[in-house]
Amino acid sequence: MKLWPTSAILLLVTIYLARTGMGYVLSLSGPTLLYLTELVHTEIQSFSLAFSLRFVGVIIGGVMVGFVMHRTKEQINQLYLMAIFLFLKGLFNLITPWLTSIWIMSIAIMVIGITFGYLDAGLQAIILRIWGATTSRPLIYLYHFTIGIGGIFAPIIAEPFLLKAYGHRENNPNCPGNSTSNDSSTSAVGDQELNPVAWSYIIIGIYFFVITILTLALAYFKTDEKAFQKFSASENVTVEKRKEEPIRDLIWVFAPLIGYYFCSVSNEILFNSFIYPVAVCSELKFSIPDATLVNSLYWIGLMVGRGSGIFAASYIRPAKIAIFCIAGTIIMMWILVLFGRTTPQVTWAVSIVHGFFVGPLYPSGVTWISQVTNVSGKYMFIFILGGMTGCTTMLSLGGWLFKTSPFHVMYLACALSCANALCFAGAVFAAKRYKKKRRHEAEGEIFLNGKSPENGEVKA
Repeated sequence: MKLWPTSAILLLVTIYLARTGMGYVLSLSGPTLLYLTELVHTEIQSFSLAFSLRFVGVIIGGVMVGFVMHRTKEQINQLYLMAIFLFLKGLFNLITPWLTSIWIMSIAIMVIGITFGYLDAGLQAIILRIWGATTSRPLIYLYHFTIGIGGIFAPIIAEPFLLKAYGHRENNPNCPGNSTSNDSSTSAVGDQELNPVAWSYIIIGIYFFVITILTLALAYFKTDEKAFQKFSASENVTVEKRKEEPIRDLIWVFAPLIGYYFCSVSNEILFNSFIYPVAVCSELKFSIPDATLVNSLYWIGLMVGRGSGIFAASYIRPAKIAIFCIAGTIIMMWILVLFGRTTPQVTWAVSIVHGFFVGPLYPSGVTWISQVTNVSGKYMFIFILGGMTGCTTMLSLGGWLFKTSPFHVMYLACALSCANALCFAGAVFAAKRYKKKRRHEAEGEIFLNGKSPENGEVKA
């Protein structure tokens, strides 16, 4: 670390600050979900369909990264493009409190999703390109760790605004079975007055404007290129120089890996988005402060899990970390569905421990597949494609289950945890077959040509 140039440190700090803001946005959707449904005068079931558009946008943004970065890498510094998407993310979060039409809100949510997808894949691609597959391991875990910082602060910041707006109500009118779900007369504020919860969105909008300015400054001074050139000449850091292999050779590895991200990310987002309304509207009947605290505990567990991964990644293989965490999520979700419906203490405990096991799943997959093949370019979309396809479908299904009975959403999360084990097992099996094939090809090339294969391929 002492050999790292200042440009590299500044770049990482800005990337992690951006990621923290992204975590805030993700986490904020949970405690303010009931507020958003009231804002556009609809129910959670209907709004969850609109909310799924955010993850359609994330898929679009994630797929865009590979093509845009490949086509523009010689023409423009990629940090300028990141700054554009950071600005758009801030803008559309800032205007959210003034969107009272479900259709306009849906478009805004989708744009926010596109910016998230582009930034998520693009910022990871920058880290992998500059620091390479090995050195980037703890950096990728730290990248996903910082999202938990924003996740923790979002419910804490939102709580006083939620109490001011809804603290006088015995039952939230947007819970299933409450007849006042669309009655604006129950609101703590008048139709012409800004709901206090709106400040939760205004704050993050301003935050992203500040990060945009920082990113533009780094782009102007070509900070990322200076860091790449510095590490290219260093013996301590191996930058990513492997060529991306044809998709036809990797399809059977990528397919179950997409399933892994389908289950991992949808489980993470489903739990985060619904734990607050489930705690408030189910038999648990949590108060607003207790529900926001449960939401924060989940993010604390997630952050601790990813923080542990930063250190574990230097000593433990990514596959072993993923297997350990998958087993943990399965155990926690079974405890929750069996004992947590009427026992608040179980819900408190499971929220933080489940978050701990969920935390390392995403970065473990990234670092694991980067050991198999180069995914720092156009293949970055596979993480987004799997994760956001899962979120798009599972959030809609979760909204339907919530209307039948709020706690039923947790049964869906339990099923996703179990399915994740099958998906990762398939990915590991396919990767072993792929490595064996590449090793045989490498041995054949050495035999025929009398030299080792190039471009970072597996050597005999």
